[in-house]
Parts: sequence; structure tokens; C-alpha cells
Amino acid sequence: MPIRNFALLSIIAALFLAAPSADAQIWKKAQEALEKAAQKAVEDTVNGGDNSTPAVSQTSGDTAASGSAGTPGTGVWANYDFVSGDRVLFYHDFEETRTGNFPSRLDYLAGNLDVVELGDNKVLRIGEGTTENGPGGSGCFTIKLPEKLPERYTIEYRVRTSDPLARVNLYVFSDGSDDTPDKRCTYPPKTHIYVARGGSGLQMPDGAKSGATRGMPSDEWVDVRIAVDGPYWKMYLNEQRVANVPNYAFPRASKLHVFANVYRYSLFLDDLRIAEGGPRSLYDDLEAAGFVSTTAIRFDSGSAVLKPESTGILKDVLELLKDHPELRLQIEGHTDSQGADDANLKLSDQRAAAVVAWLTGNGIAGDRLKAVGRGEQDPVADNGTAEGMARNRRVVLRRL
Repeated sequence: MPIRNFALLSIIAALFLAAPSADAQIWKKAQEALEKAAQKAVEDTVNGGDNSTPAVSQTSGDTAASGSAGTPGTGVWANYDFVSGDRVLFYHDFEETRTGNFPSRLDYLAGNLDVVELGDNKVLRIGEGTTENGPGGSGCFTIKLPEKLPERYTIEYRVRTSDPLARVNLYVFSDGSDDTPDKRCTYPPKTHIYVARGGSGLQMPDGAKSGATRGMPSDEWVDVRIAVDGPYWKMYLNEQRVANVPNYAFPRASKLHVFANVYRYSLFLDDLRIAEGGPRSLYDDLEAAGFVSTTAIRFDSGSAVLKPESTGILKDVLELLKDHPELRLQIEGHTDSQGADDANLKLSDQRAAAVVAWLTGNGIAGDRLKAVGRGEQDPVADNGTAEGMARNRRVVLRRL
């Protein structure tokens, strides 16, 4: 808090102490002054000083969401069961978009939307407010997929607001029609996914909601993940499952619409990912092909540190090895083509070793596992596209 605001608060506090013997009008004015000073102090703390309006890039933009801290399979992540799909249909992290532009791979519908730098990352911003005076604003866009949503798929994205009171609503929906672009940027249809200050979850066709009161905090990244298996839907915020609906009637199309209502300040989105797949029988896949490839084992960017959201697939591998004590696996790390060949080879080797270390740390004998780094030499998709690179960043379990 700036020094002069602290001094002002101290003076007014002294008036409060003297209040019993003071004139009632002085007491009232002191109350009003204290409220104004407190509000100004909050604004200065948010904005970085009395007269400063910081650039968006000065806001903390750490790569891991606050709810994503921890070790896979421990603490709040012990019962986490989300497993990301492997065949990536759409991926966008906005890093290749020019700052200030709207991403060309999304369809613009309405509102103030642009890509900005937030810490070390580029993110999509909705609303341009930096203070309580706004302007905030709404925004909406469409995600175009190469095909109709499959029976089994996952949706993932990260969201954050700079509003100290988190007065935002973010909706994802599909109208089930790919003929006419959806222009409804005032309110979504009844069937939609929502993340807001007061809660998050799934709204049903009849308007009923299945969700949790856990909503969006202020100035913290929240990871939103949704697993779809036919009509069965599960939704997660960070480590917590907030919805578990066995019969959700969400229209399947080749477009998803995103609508955000931002009262003040700004809303930020990052790492949009839609992929076919989800939980599966690892043993059946091993029996059929001799190997299993997965993009659900995640690492911090440029490192071999396992992200806690890898818990679901790691637990599946652990269960596989415990259920089949005769099984021995080669754990292969693979990267995309970004960066130097030798650096990628080293990183892939370290990532494979990290998976082996997690498994041995959870009771699997080390002589049943072998870590191998393959770098970028065995791509399974085109490294010239964001989706291809996302598919190439993978771990392969190969039977020995």
C-alpha cells in the first residue's frame, strides 16, 4: 500500500478513537473518508501505485495455475481421475499470434478481444479494463473443428480474471448447427458449460444446473477440464470434480461457441485444447499393438517436472503394472520439433526418467521399467501445426 494512503488511514483511525466525544457530523465524514481511502488503497494495490496504470504484461503470468501446484497422486490430487484425449482436434496457446491482434484460427463474432502478453505468455484477453472504472465488456467467438465432435472427447482451457471481485461469466456451448454462425453474444442457450464467480458446472436443457459453488477466484489461473463419454459428462476445476452427469444432452457439432461477460477489468483465456479420447483399457491396447501412446502425461514447459493433472493416466499405468506383475515396459519420451535436436533428446530422456521415478516411487520394481528418450525423431503428426505438435509431445509405453 502506498505510504500516503497508509498515513491517511492512520489519521482517520485516530478520528475513530476520538469519536465518542466528537460531533456526529465529523464522525459521519470520517466514516466516509475511511471508506474512500480503503477503496483507493485496494485499487492502488491492484494497479501497482497511486498514479500508475500497468501494462498487462506486468501482471504475473506463471505457466502453472495456482490450483495446479503439487505432486501427481498426492494431497488434493489423490482422487483425481481426469484423462485427456490423445487425438488433438484443436489446440491454441496464442504464442504465434501477433500481440494486439485477434487470433486468425478463431472466428470472431463480437466484443473487445485481442492477444496480450501476460507475464511470459501470450493469452487471449476479453475486455480492456484495468481499473474499477472498466470498461470491461462482453466478447464471443467460435472454435472451428476439423470434424464433428466425436462420442468421446475432452475439452480443456485455462481462465483468469483481473477483477478483484471476479465479476465474470464464461460460457461454452454448441447450438448443434454448423450452417449459420451463432451470433448470440448476449446470453447462451440453456444447455451450456459455465464458469463464474458464484460457481461452475453444466446447465441442463431445462435450465437446471449441475455444478459446485466453487467458482473463479481473482487473479489466479483456473484449469477447466471436461471429459465426455457419450452422454456421460464430468467437469473439473483444477483438482476438484464439480459436475458428474450421466445423461447430459449437449449438441455435437463441428463448432463450439465461447461467450464471456466481463463486468469490469479483463478476462484471460489460454491453452484451448479439444481432443478425441479419454480413459481407456491400457492392457487391451498393449495386447493389440504392443505399445500405448498418450499425451495425457504432462510436464511443465521445457522441463521434466510432472504436472499434477497427469494423475489420472499415471494411476492407470500404475494399476496396469500392479495387475500384471509379469509386464515390463519401456517408457519413451517424445517431443515436438521446437528447439535444438540435442536439447529435445535430453529433455525427452529426462521426462521418461521422471515417469519411471514416479512409478518406482509408488511401488513398482525398477527392473520392470526402462526409460528412453526419443526426442523429435519419431513424429506421429505434422510439426507444422499446433495440433500436430501437441500430438507429438507424448509418452509411449512399449512392452518389453
